[in-house]
Amino acid sequence: LGTITGQEVAEFRCMMEKAVCLNLLDQGLSEEQQTCFEELLQGMEAASTEELLEFDKTFHAQLIHATGNPLFILLLESVSELYQEQIARVLQQTDESARRELLTQHRAIYDHLTQKHKEAMLEAIDRHYIR
Repeated sequence: LGTITGQEVAEFRCMMEKAVCLNLLDQGLSEEQQTCFEELLQGMEAASTEELLEFDKTFHAQLIHATGNPLFILLLESVSELYQEQIARVLQQTDESARRELLTQHRAIYDHLTQKHKEAMLEAIDRHYIR
């Protein structure tokens, strides 16, 4: 897998997250899932850079698990190491301004998903992955 570039990982993640969020847009999130996302987003705001890596991983994993789709979950598990490597590289290069933008992007994805704003949600996902 050493020939896979960071850009290819980001493009795959972007496509997968769009598919996941479109699925969730149709099925909706339970109150319990919404509470979980709210807590994750609050945790991200207070997290150190090292902690942010774990919160980011959990945020995206929770989106996938919320679908209840075993194939999405299997794909996540099979590429999670590549995801983590890419996320770690991005966070290492992140200053405070970029960190705030990263938090804003996560919040936008979640808010547009729960408000069922399809186009805005897809645009938020693009902004998150295509820097």
